[in-house]
This record gives sequence, C-alpha cells and structure tokens, in this order.
Amino acid sequence: MAIAKEAHTRSVELGLTLKDIAFVMGHTTEVHQQNYGRFIPTGTFAKFNKQMVA
Repeated sequence: MAIAKEAHTRSVELGLTLKDIAFVMGHTTEVHQQNYGRFIPTGTFAKFNKQMVA
C-alpha cells in the first residue's frame, strides 16, 4: 500500500502513468484503481498531461 501511495504522490515527478504503477505492482489498471484509486491525488492526470505537452 505504501508503494502505491508514494508512486501516485510522485507520479508526475517520476513520469509514471497509472498503467506503469499497476504493472510494477503486478496487476491490471482496473484492479489497481479498485484497490488503490484513493491514493491518486486530485489533478494528477492534468499535471502529467501538462508535463507531456511542455
């Protein structure tokens, strides 16, 4: 659980997508969202997309 929280907290900084985090943890994105979705900070995807455009 700590890995998921840390990965999502630093996802933009580390360039991690939800798919990346789920893969490293050994499950699908669907399973990840069901179990760890609460750790995805508000605005994470918007921040990631902004970094990708820059």
